[in-house]
Amino acid sequence: FPTQNRKKEVVLQKVANRLLPEKQYTDEELNEILKRIYPDFEKLKIELLASRFVKTTKGLHHLA
Repeated sequence: FPTQNRKKEVVLQKVANRLLPEKQYTDEELNEILKRIYPDFEKLKIELLASRFVKTTKGLHHLA
């Protein structure tokens, strides 16, 4: 996973583009999608949330 901010942002944007804008994902659904992209899917999810590409509302994840 890239450590430089700009590269990381580009990667996270590409990952976020794989999510449907109108869909809300359960934790399990999001994990399954992220597992196909990167083995350390938990780190990827943390980065998506920290960078505000994905938000969590009432236990469901969605694009910000």
